[in-house]
Amino acid sequence: MKKLLLLLFIGISLEAFAQHPCKSLKVSISPPAGGCPGTPVELVAHISGTPPYTYLWSPGGETTDTIIVAPIVTTKYTVTVKDSCGDSANKSTTVIVYNPMVTACCNDTIYAGHDTLLVANGNGVISYQWQPASSVVCLNALCDSVQATPTVTTTYTVIGTDFLGCQGLDTVTITVNYISVAPSISESDFVNIYPNPSSTRFTVELQTKALLKLCDITGRIIFSEIENAGTVTFGKGLSPGMYFLFIDGKPGVKLVKQ
Repeated sequence: MKKLLLLLFIGISLEAFAQHPCKSLKVSISPPAGGCPGTPVELVAHISGTPPYTYLWSPGGETTDTIIVAPIVTTKYTVTVKDSCGDSANKSTTVIVYNPMVTACCNDTIYAGHDTLLVANGNGVISYQWQPASSVVCLNALCDSVQATPTVTTTYTVIGTDFLGCQGLDTVTITVNYISVAPSISESDFVNIYPNPSSTRFTVELQTKALLKLCDITGRIIFSEIENAGTVTFGKGLSPGMYFLFIDGKPGVKLVKQ
């Protein structure tokens, strides 16, 4: 009697298994590699379940298990899979795009024959290249700061490259003024600047009419004015920090606001 009951139990178990052959549907995606904007990346969906399967990727609408994408910004991709038992599952992955944000500073107007300072900044950038290169001189090895001497109104493009070789860019325009004649001072003209450093204001004593341009350490122009001979006082509204004062396009005097 015991032997008969055991055989009946086994028979019922085999019959139940034959009626439910489906496996649990599971989906995974191989971790994608990040890259520069537009770099091709392969995404592969790995399936465990009951074949055959159907696939649908979003965004894109592809219907294969493997796709090639080339996003220009960081993008999330999702694959939805259905098996022969009607089960459905989805999985998402994110392709990270390394796109250094580069900013150039600053738009300016100069007189013909004068120069100006251009400065670029970028997160993770290890080198900069300026175009056109014929009228700029790098002020350091990184070339994030350049002295520009355009002969005509020029739009400069700076390209920053990060440690992965990814690039970002920005532009800045220098307008060249041919109509007004900028005042000119000679090396012998007396210029006195005090106090430096200062906790309040700076005073500039000019012996002759001159063009004054004040920039912060990023190259942003605080003001650019033609001043008559005499005493010029400024700096009341400046935040503590380091500034550069250019007089008639001559090399800047370092100023420190305490």
